[in-house]
Amino acid sequence: MIINSFILAPPSYTVEYLIVGGGGNGNGGSAFSGRRGGGGGGGFVTATGYSVDSGQSYSVTVGAAASNSEFNGIVATGGGNNNSLNGGDAGTNGGLGGAGQASRNSRGGGGGGAAPQNGGNAGGGRAGNGGDGKASSISGSSITYAGGGGGGQGGVNGIGGGPTPNRGGGGHGTSPGEPGGTGVVIIRYAGTQRGTGGVVTSSSGDTIHTFNSSGTFVA
Repeated sequence: MIINSFILAPPSYTVEYLIVGGGGNGNGGSAFSGRRGGGGGGGFVTATGYSVDSGQSYSVTVGAAASNSEFNGIVATGGGNNNSLNGGDAGTNGGLGGAGQASRNSRGGGGGGAAPQNGGNAGGGRAGNGGDGKASSISGSSITYAGGGGGGQGGVNGIGGGPTPNRGGGGHGTSPGEPGGTGVVIIRYAGTQRGTGGVVTSSSGDTIHTFNSSGTFVA
């Protein structure tokens, strides 16, 4: 007697993800040289309806300052370090840093990740604003990620800019140069917990896995 056997594929489900690269470092050069521009915000990549297979392992990399973050081969690039009076470029999908004016003490603000505008220009001793980042509620509350760092001492910080951990903000142009903020990877899906990895929380009937450091998401 022949018995037909079938290998069932593991059940899959869909998740939403947010990947933020590490923010670029601000420049700590001499105020008189004008080289205190802000670092660029980290890249900001998000999507819904991404299919994962139950029991499958997915690698997660959380970028340090100016470094890439990654979820299963999907990359958000790190923000650009600042080495001049210009603001640093933002990572994936971000605006360019604003260029400082060619006068003493000019300091450009870094570009904001996933924002359409560039960081502000600066001149005559003024410090440019960092470019705005972008807000997301994937964690259960609205948080702004990947803002560009403000240029120079006294510069107005870009929204989300600065070295706050796991926000991907560019460092401000201070002396010494301020480091960029580390990145983050967040995965959310509807219903009770199905996967493991990261810090697991729940909000409004969804399960949320927050990776503040590199690890593995097991679906």
